[in-house]
Amino acid sequence: MCAARRAHAARAGSGKTAIMQHKLKALDADAMGYAAINLNSFSDAPALQSILEQSLEKKSGARRRRRP
Repeated sequence: MCAARRAHAARAGSGKTAIMQHKLKALDADAMGYAAINLNSFSDAPALQSILEQSLEKKSGARRRRRP
């Protein structure tokens, strides 16, 4: 991982997403993967977990039973 970790905070339209996508695409594809996930002020932990699980289920071809 990078020696220097930074949070990218700037105004809308400044290219934060494009910069991060470029950096992620430059990583070794055999060693790491990434997914672009859109979040907003209404996003919560259960919603994020569901999004991450859906992506993993697609890749593995498995379906997990949902708890009632």
